[in-house]
Order: sequence, then structure tokens, then C-alpha cells
Amino acid sequence: MKKRRKRNYTRLYILISVCLMLVFYFATPIDLGGGKEPIALSRQEVLENLSYGENPNETYDLYIPQGLEKGKSYPLLLFIHGGGWYMGDKSYFTAECQQYMSEGYICATMNYVFLSEGFSQDDELNDITQVMENINEQLRSFDLSVDEAALGGFSAGSQLSLLYAYSMDSPIPIRFVFVRSAPVSMIRSDWQEAENSLLLDYFVNEEQQRSPITYINEQSVPTLAVYPLSDTIIGTKHGQLLENVLTANNVPHTILYAPNSDHYLLNDPDQMQQFDTLIHEYIKKYF
Repeated sequence: MKKRRKRNYTRLYILISVCLMLVFYFATPIDLGGGKEPIALSRQEVLENLSYGENPNETYDLYIPQGLEKGKSYPLLLFIHGGGWYMGDKSYFTAECQQYMSEGYICATMNYVFLSEGFSQDDELNDITQVMENINEQLRSFDLSVDEAALGGFSAGSQLSLLYAYSMDSPIPIRFVFVRSAPVSMIRSDWQEAENSLLLDYFVNEEQQRSPITYINEQSVPTLAVYPLSDTIIGTKHGQLLENVLTANNVPHTILYAPNSDHYLLNDPDQMQQFDTLIHEYIKKYF
């Protein structure tokens, strides 16, 4: 009787041991990659009105998509609003930042100091540098970073985008620019069809150093641009000026023209759809 009980206890002990081994085996993830499974950002993040300087205008919004793998670097799309260098707001590009965030891209839209407040174009260019540096500081808290960027802008923001990409040393390498209604020359004769006297009198002052085309060379970044053919704000010369200089320097580029639109590009949906398609092609090609 005692021997039978002892055999039963032995069998029970063996059964329990086998069960525990099976539980441990199936509960332990099998590592086929030789390391830990990557951790991805569980939700998108929108950080608004982040400050990068002392001036009230030195703020930006940062859009971080969900699903980005932590510990890795990603490209950045940085948008710069227009407004004649004396007005405007980063919210102009809110919808586009939301769109590109939903497609998996880190985006930011920035405010900057204005020439009308006594600041210089150098101050505005320095704002772009400060924003890019601050973006990586913010991303560290998510264990992310950006290591390449593209600049997109409208009007005055396009001039800043081009001037920065063509002439400045950026803390994050600029891979391409995509701009709308961009002034590329600050020489008054290149604005001969413009009707906005405020811009002409105060900001178009024969300064070659503020003209983006002054700095184009064979190493300049690929450029995508769209121009209206009925622009009374900056005139209609700038698209052809940009195209001529880019071509002369063998810089990859695409220049679109919107035949029915004024400065704000509202009457040519087909051209604007093509512009959006080309942005995505540039992203795939140059990032």
C-alpha cells in the first residue's frame, strides 16, 4: 500500500514538473532576431505652441505619427507659412501636417520673427535653424530623432525655404524643397507685375543676398515648385527665373504652372493635385 502511494506521488510529481516546463516554454517568446522586439509609439502626438526662442512668434507645432519604432531616426517635413514677412501664422499648414502625419511622417509648422518688427532676414533664417535643433530635443523624450529634412513653404515662407536650403548650413541635412508662389529674386525689376505696394516699398530693396537664385549651384538641393500665371502679389517672372538658374546648374527640379490662379493657387485643382503627387515622389526618391 505504501509502495503504491509512493509511486502515485512520484507520478504526480513528474506530471506537475512536465506541466510547469510546458507553461514556461510556451510563455517565453522565441527571439529569432537575436534581440528585443522593437517598441513602437503607441499613439500619435501633436505638440502645439512649442517655444524655441524668446520672441512670442518663435513657436512651432510638432506632429509625431503613431507606429514609429523607438530608437530610430526619421525624416522631417518642415512647413513655413507666408504673409509678406510681416504677418501670417503656422496654422496655415495645420491640415497638411495632419495629412502627412497620418501617412507616417514627422512634420512641423513654424512661426518666425517678422521684418516689419525690426528683425532681419538673417534672424528669420536663424529661426529655422533653432526650430530644427529644438525638434530633436523634443523627440528625445519619445526616443526618436530626425536625421534629414525637406522644407515646404508658401510665398514669403517659400522664399525663406529656398534661401535657407541654398545658402545655409543646416543642423539637419536638407534633401529637397517644395514651394508655392516663391519669390526668388529681390530685385525690383523682377516684380514688375506686382501690385502690392507694401511689399515693393518695404521688402523688395535690390538685395541680391536675399535672392535665393543668387546661391544656386551644382550642389543645390532638388527643387519642386508651383507658380500661378496671374500673380499680382509677386508678379509672374519668378517661376521662369528659378527654372532657368536650376537648369543652368543641372539641379534636379520640377516647376509647375497654374494658368487660372492668382498668388493663392485656388483655381487649378489639377495642378495642385499633381504638385501633391510630386511631393510624395520626391519623398520616396530623396529620403
